[in-house]
Amino acid sequence: MPRTPRLSAQPVHGRQRVLLVDDHALMRESIASWIDRSADLEVCGSADSAVSALLLVTELHPDILVTDLSMPDGSGFTLIKRARDLQPDLPILVLSMHNRALYEAKALQAGAVGYCMKGDGAEVLVASIRQILSRPRPYPRPHP
Repeated sequence: MPRTPRLSAQPVHGRQRVLLVDDHALMRESIASWIDRSADLEVCGSADSAVSALLLVTELHPDILVTDLSMPDGSGFTLIKRARDLQPDLPILVLSMHNRALYEAKALQAGAVGYCMKGDGAEVLVASIRQILSRPRPYPRPHP
């Protein structure tokens, strides 16, 4: 049975809000279950496309965006740039199966502030989210 996405514009008990973007429902649901187990984090929404993600960025104002690079309606790099245009202080963490050596620099240049491999595991992802959220803002704008 498909899971209905939770949409929450307000944090629950001070938890920081994470917006997940991945075109695979199983990945979104698995990641969400790990994040929601944390006392300090919650998934406020999820999207399966760049277009849906940008709408949710505007609507929900998440504390962090966690996104894959491969999407059916466009590049994750374009999503990163457009999300930062909509919410300049939004930290973006890329979670990808694509080789870090080939894609991390390009993701950071687009405006992401971190890069995790899907093979790293859920504990590494959650720790990376916390580390990014603990950094002072604003995040520097990428160079054109």
